[in-house]
Amino acid sequence: MLSQELLESCCIFFNRKYLSQKAMKMKAVFEWEQLILPEEQKELLKQICYRVSYAHVVYDSTFGTKY
Repeated sequence: MLSQELLESCCIFFNRKYLSQKAMKMKAVFEWEQLILPEEQKELLKQICYRVSYAHVVYDSTFGTKY
């Protein structure tokens, strides 16, 4: 029988592998201060970036696996 933990680990592994083939790292050329957006939207965008940049820490601690 397939455990939920194994299933989740497999999904994460294959999802990362697939996305890494499609993704391209880009160097930021602008600073937050140069972004012209209402302050509320700028803060929301910062929060999204923060969550994405630390998602691997959450996944690793939740599923107990290092990738």
